[in-house]
Amino acid sequence: MRPQAAGIGMIAACLALASACAPTVQSAQVPSATQPVARLNADSVTSFDGARLGLTVHAPLDGTPVRAAIVALHGINDYAATYQGAGPWWAQRGIVTYAYDARGFGRSPNR
Repeated sequence: MRPQAAGIGMIAACLALASACAPTVQSAQVPSATQPVARLNADSVTSFDGARLGLTVHAPLDGTPVRAAIVALHGINDYAATYQGAGPWWAQRGIVTYAYDARGFGRSPNR
């Protein structure tokens, strides 16, 4: 094999491997005219497209005034339970935590 052909083959192989790391583009569902608008429920968030995303809320229970709010976002291959330790700790200090499950993780459908 000629050196030039080997170089082109190596470049092609590297490009093929790199394309395996490309992210998948996720599209939201198309909202209909009859669907309700986005809203916050006790145990879920209803997205603008009607998808129900799991939600865990850690709020002060003893009448402590709310000083701040945290919207907790989990990482890849994780879900809202990531904040089971921090959420109650923050709640004791007057901070409410809203930890939701991103699409396809935890209690949320349609990855």
